[in-house]
Amino acid sequence: FKEEYKYILHKLFNEFEKPGSQIEDRRKMIDLLCLMRFYFQWFPDSKEIKKLFKSLWSFQKKMPIIVLVSHVSTSIYDFCAKHMESFLSKVKSDPKDIANLRRDYLSKVNDQFPAEVTKLYMGHIGWAAKMNSVIMAPINQKLDPFNTFRRRADLIMQALGAATTVKNLVSTVIIMHLNEGIPIERDNIIYYSMCFEILKSIEFEARRCTKAISETYGLIVRVAQQRCDDILREVHARIERKKGKDKEDAIAAVALIRKLQRGPVTRVRNEIGKICRDIAKMKSVLREDEVEDLDTCIYVLDKICFWQHHLYNTTTCDFLYWARDIIPACFDILYTRPDEFSRIAYLVRAINDPTAMLRSSLHLEENPELLDSYKEEMVENFDESILKPLAKEIEDDLRFQIHTIFLEHLDKKNPNKSGVRDLQKYLLVEELDFFDYKILIKNRVSAHLNRTFYNMTTLALNDWKTYEQMRYLARDKYKLDLLEGYLPPQTLEQGIDVIDIMRNIDTFVDRFKYNLHTQVFIEVPKEPKHINTVSIEQIVNSLRTHGEGIINTTVNATYHYLIVQFTRFTNFLVDDLIHSPLLKESNYW
Repeated sequence: FKEEYKYILHKLFNEFEKPGSQIEDRRKMIDLLCLMRFYFQWFPDSKEIKKLFKSLWSFQKKMPIIVLVSHVSTSIYDFCAKHMESFLSKVKSDPKDIANLRRDYLSKVNDQFPAEVTKLYMGHIGWAAKMNSVIMAPINQKLDPFNTFRRRADLIMQALGAATTVKNLVSTVIIMHLNEGIPIERDNIIYYSMCFEILKSIEFEARRCTKAISETYGLIVRVAQQRCDDILREVHARIERKKGKDKEDAIAAVALIRKLQRGPVTRVRNEIGKICRDIAKMKSVLREDEVEDLDTCIYVLDKICFWQHHLYNTTTCDFLYWARDIIPACFDILYTRPDEFSRIAYLVRAINDPTAMLRSSLHLEENPELLDSYKEEMVENFDESILKPLAKEIEDDLRFQIHTIFLEHLDKKNPNKSGVRDLQKYLLVEELDFFDYKILIKNRVSAHLNRTFYNMTTLALNDWKTYEQMRYLARDKYKLDLLEGYLPPQTLEQGIDVIDIMRNIDTFVDRFKYNLHTQVFIEVPKEPKHINTVSIEQIVNSLRTHGEGIINTTVNATYHYLIVQFTRFTNFLVDDLIHSPLLKESNYW
């Protein structure tokens, strides 16, 4: 038992030393650590395992932390210090300074991060092209169907492998930054955004091809099973030629594996197949290369048969909730790159991933509270980093182009010197699925311009023509569907307009008196034929016509008028011709 246990430990560790990585490498490391913990408990004085432990300890240089789920992580050092402290003190192993090791590893990864992400991105583009040409293309009956279905199975495995590599890279770096308290370099923010794009693009492409995969799913699985059966057929023939008493158990184990491969693939069948494989290996009928090939076949079968489940686990970005401080920076950088702004659709999908995790929270009395707070924060970041700057920039561009036509003193822009930003590329982005609702950037910008043009026109009705021209330019240049203002130059058949009163407030004060009984302003006419009055109804009608924006302007104009009048009155009282008689009157009384 002890020898078999040691063999299993060495075998698990050797899998990490192989070039390339499998999808479950990090979870297998937890399996290995737990098995070693039990080994030390059963054989506390074992010396044979020290070499393996030193190799495992040195492996921290390649895997300083192990991400378990979301932002939860552990490490070889943390596990050993907690569960194998007595053995750890007896073994002199390198590295010794774990904190310094993690900082050096993080610094090295940050330096190599742009090149590594760029390489993964280029590989992802090639994979996406193959998905369209192989899986989405109709099956050619003239070609070998076995090779066609094998290529489809390989593409599914490539998707899972690439997604795992990207997720392991970005989640490890982000979580190490969080654990070490080291800020993320701003120059690398765009590459984090590219990682999110790769993950969500793989998910999107795979989901898009789900129908094509489902149509040939049974044949793809059968091709993978055929690979396994080809290996076992040769082994079965070799056992038949072998002489010995123990060959019946080996034949039964191999026959059972072959039988399992002829039916549907389930997790139970895969586990039974692994047990039969171990029995055949114990009987020394399987060579190492055959064991490795058989393990690969069983592994591929499991991934292909449950590819949607594995795809979700490898592409979900729920860990982004704990590093959401980088989201505004991602928005800011994407906004400065109009040619790459279409990537925002994948970034938004990554932002949506923590939704399921937040809905299942148990530490709050009301579960939606945490999710609502996260939604509010992300929508606010999107508005502040994307919508408001874009709407302001488009408004300024429209205003400048119209003013340069009618105002001669304004200099026109020289695109060769100032450059040109194609703002229309922001408006061409399709509808974004932001949590429970959809956001169309073009509609949001149109709503902002409609509101701004209307409010500005109510404040200065004489500028209505300018804003109409800006509307026409927005429709022609940016394809924005803006509403007409429908504002008249003044109130008609409703008495004196508030705008007129505001423009001639000094005349209004001089000619109008206030009647306390009827609560109206009444004009003191020079000719008694006609008089004007201003009542509450007329003020309300003016507000309905011009909007509430005129209130602040009216208050400011009135306040400015009062300041001027009080200043004049104060200067009048200070004059000696007025001040001296007032002093005499004061002394007399």
